[in-house]
Amino acid sequence: MPELPEVETARRQVFEALEGRPLTRVDVVGDTIVFGPGGPERAQKALQKTVITGSGRHGKYLWLETKRGPSVVFHLGMTGSFVPHAKGEKPAFWKLTFAPAKGPHLSFVNKRRLGRVTVVDDVYHEPPVQKLGPDALLQLPKAAVLAAQMGKKKVPIKAMLLDQKFFAGVGNWIADEVLFQSGIAPTRRAETLSLDEVRTLRRVLSRVLKKACAVDADADRFPGKWLFHRRWGKDQTQRSPDGYPLRFDEVGGRTTCWCPDTQH
Repeated sequence: MPELPEVETARRQVFEALEGRPLTRVDVVGDTIVFGPGGPERAQKALQKTVITGSGRHGKYLWLETKRGPSVVFHLGMTGSFVPHAKGEKPAFWKLTFAPAKGPHLSFVNKRRLGRVTVVDDVYHEPPVQKLGPDALLQLPKAAVLAAQMGKKKVPIKAMLLDQKFFAGVGNWIADEVLFQSGIAPTRRAETLSLDEVRTLRRVLSRVLKKACAVDADADRFPGKWLFHRRWGKDQTQRSPDGYPLRFDEVGGRTTCWCPDTQH
């Protein structure tokens, strides 16, 4: 599942490709699962023969702002992506294609149909963005405020981090990475964290997100000591960068990689 850094990277790439270029045509597939209220016709009408004037991202959602007024919000789902291609071609599993007056076309591709396209008039006051908590990169509360909020959470800290109504944008690998670097066990109940631990968690979360976004979510450019490189595949022989054994448990309904020797 694409998480905040992957979505931020997609936002930058799409906006760079389309900013200020008149859209002569927008093609859509009649898929009422992928397209939100109003269906594909509403998305086509919002984008047809207009100009992309801005973009934004909140959590795992990105949107494009149009000169005409409405914004088109995208959620990538498990397999969503934007694919540039030549005029007259269409990539497999395309759902929406931007056809600018000049340059390559760009298609939103969604193989498993878990992505979503929604047209809104006011991004922050309409679903889906309206239902989200603060953006984990741009709107982190101060440590004292965060500690007070966490003090009311009688759930494992891993589950809290994954709650999009608490933090928008944090997914499974980011939660594991942040807890690993913070030295906090994923099974700890959120309300048991001290203020100092919350400060550490907040600092590490910000650092991990900024770094992942800075390298365009390219995993090959993540620091070598990150847990990320060792957490896939449930390999029970994997060890931390310092040589400690890693464990794979289910926490908050998700497979969780952590190091019992260094996370408490």
